[in-house]
Amino acid sequence: MVYPLAISCPVCGAGVQHLCLTPSHAVRRIAHPRRTLAAAAVDIITALAPRIPAVERWPLAQHLVTAPDHTTTPVEPSTGAHLDLEAARAELETTAQMLEQLRARAAADPGGVSVPGLVEQVEQARSRAQHLVAVLTEACREQCVRELVGAGASAAEIDRALRVLRAERVDAAVQATTPPMPAAAGAPVWRLDYRTDGLFWLRPPEGEGRAGVVRARGQAPTLAAAVRSAALFAGPGNRVVPDRPAAARPVAEAAEKEPLIDPALVENLLDESEPAYTKFLAACDRLRARVAGVQDLGAWWGEQAAALQASHPQCRLPLRLSSELPPGYHDHAETRVEATAWVPSRLIVGTHYPVWGRLGARPEVPERVLKDLATREDLGAFTKRLFAEPMQLERVTGWAGPLYQVSEGNHRTHLLRAAGVPWVAAHLAQSAPSPVVDLYLLVKDDEDQPGRGEEGRYPAERARHRRALIEGLIARGVIDAHWDQDRPDLLWCRRLPAPWLLRSAQHASAVNAAYEAAYPGALAQLGIPEGVGTDPGAWRTWLTHHEQDQRTTVAPTA
Repeated sequence: MVYPLAISCPVCGAGVQHLCLTPSHAVRRIAHPRRTLAAAAVDIITALAPRIPAVERWPLAQHLVTAPDHTTTPVEPSTGAHLDLEAARAELETTAQMLEQLRARAAADPGGVSVPGLVEQVEQARSRAQHLVAVLTEACREQCVRELVGAGASAAEIDRALRVLRAERVDAAVQATTPPMPAAAGAPVWRLDYRTDGLFWLRPPEGEGRAGVVRARGQAPTLAAAVRSAALFAGPGNRVVPDRPAAARPVAEAAEKEPLIDPALVENLLDESEPAYTKFLAACDRLRARVAGVQDLGAWWGEQAAALQASHPQCRLPLRLSSELPPGYHDHAETRVEATAWVPSRLIVGTHYPVWGRLGARPEVPERVLKDLATREDLGAFTKRLFAEPMQLERVTGWAGPLYQVSEGNHRTHLLRAAGVPWVAAHLAQSAPSPVVDLYLLVKDDEDQPGRGEEGRYPAERARHRRALIEGLIARGVIDAHWDQDRPDLLWCRRLPAPWLLRSAQHASAVNAAYEAAYPGALAQLGIPEGVGTDPGAWRTWLTHHEQDQRTTVAPTA
């Protein structure tokens, strides 16, 4: 059956791939029955269409598209001061359907004559019409758009009004979830240069405050969202200052998913002026001395990897939340920062091969690199060869500092961590979490993750269990968040120390254990008792019994 969202709704006017709306313009989770029936009718028509001779299909389709709808009152042209957006959308949707029929007709080589140029032009017109339909469909949902544009406004003016409105909503969400944090005197200052296309440069401070970052670039829909994303990247205790004040402007559309910084620029980190680079060379020199007299480098490497696995096993679970966002908040997607930086290798807690030393492909690489190191005198040349293919890491910020998981460079990560080399030159990518989290999308994201069974079999049951954990996080003061009054499945996070805290008990405790190993004492900073944050059962009990604990700690009155 055709999915209901594949067609526009005849009841509320919701466009293709848009959820239905209630009379108060709230989002319906279930499509209107007429929309579902219309989708079923599409199946029936599709099944019967092949029975109609090909020469009769086009005239019939043209008649069906252009015939008046006798089941509804015809839309009268608007004569008031405001646009009749519904009528314009309906007319353009009909035009788009007609253009699709024309495109199919031309693509069928009428009379055996090929007309590729005509097909391309009709396709461009159809795409343009569909884009305008999408713009007007969104405009129909926004009552205030009618007040922003008058009769005779162009589609471009309507589109701009919508984008300005979207920018205001993005900024409102950012403001509602960004607590005032006065920076301490002398805090490192990161400078932010935001452009109208949504891209920005983030300039780290000089000295130790830049934390190994040489250059950073990001993307965000508005300046406020860019400042929030940059502040998450810079970490606690840092300030982000824009070069220019905020100005009212349309929301910046997310560009195609391409690197904001060329990973090849990692080679610029191999500079003697970088303190981490000199420390890396010194560590390689010590490692060269250690392996110089080793007869069996393969066995030596296996022992080092086994010791690392015993003391610091990898975290096999995702650190961040899903990029899928609830309806109405998609503009927060693709808000990200990329950088080139020297990273402490101990903070890399996950690779594609989840057991240290067990490499499914090309397991001989670490031994080959060690042999190369043992026979080389020029450590600079060795380093350039080691990082000739840029290492790429996914970065997730926590309250005490970031953690990393490998995107590219698994073999070198296994080698450098097991061999005790303290620094890695890498390209970093960090996505800013949305200020709003959908409870059901959060549960859905855990479908294939450990811990699903502990919360129940069905989504509604798992959502109830997850809500209890989140309410415990709020009551314990671990996070500062509240549920939306109109949509109680939406969580507004004013202070979220780390995204994985919203996961299931088994998931959150596993990542907590890796975080505590990387930052000893980090859980205590959030007021989490020793042994609680790293044990699923203790974590679940601590969060779901907060009311009982509060009653027992109240001192009796005289």
